[in-house]
Amino acid sequence: LRDSKAWVPLPPRVMDDLFEEIRKLMFANVYGVLAVAFAQGTLTGLGFWFSGVPSPVLWGSVAGLLSILPFIGAGLVWIPGVI
Repeated sequence: LRDSKAWVPLPPRVMDDLFEEIRKLMFANVYGVLAVAFAQGTLTGLGFWFSGVPSPVLWGSVAGLLSILPFIGAGLVWIPGVI
């Protein structure tokens, strides 16, 4: 990390602020992904429970875990459930 600061022609204070901002953005992204995974898993489980699909808690948990995969994640669970 210290070596990378030497490569960039910015003052050390600006580099420290930049690294701090990047750190905050990375944590916000991870927490956002986890919150969306929890919400998708919960809503999938509730939808399956209301519609009578067997094992809604299991499928909601699987949908939450798979929702981390972009575009196809939770759909791998709820498309077969809908069919």
